[in-house]
Amino acid sequence: LADVLEANLENQMFDLIVANPPYISESDPLTETFVKKFEPSLALFAGNEGLQALYGWSQKVKNHLNKPGLMLFEMGHTQGPQFKQFVENFGMFSSVNILKDLSGLDRILKCRQ
Repeated sequence: LADVLEANLENQMFDLIVANPPYISESDPLTETFVKKFEPSLALFAGNEGLQALYGWSQKVKNHLNKPGLMLFEMGHTQGPQFKQFVENFGMFSSVNILKDLSGLDRILKCRQ
């Protein structure tokens, strides 16, 4: 998490930004044991009910997206409304949509500039 937030993106612009930050709440009892066993905690868990990295990363990269451009963030299936509102408050995207995964769960925030 710190590496992304501390990255020097000065003067770097992108047409597409795709991110899969840690988004699981540290207190989530539904996290599978298999996942916990093989993935480092730093890659899985984030504070603020799992929203901390979603908020921090999107805030960090939003000004490095070309127009037109597309930003996609993987998120937890219950985080869509909160994360969508947070990103809409940037006031810079022509559309912000929640996409479902193959199981029909909210999983991706798609932001088009």
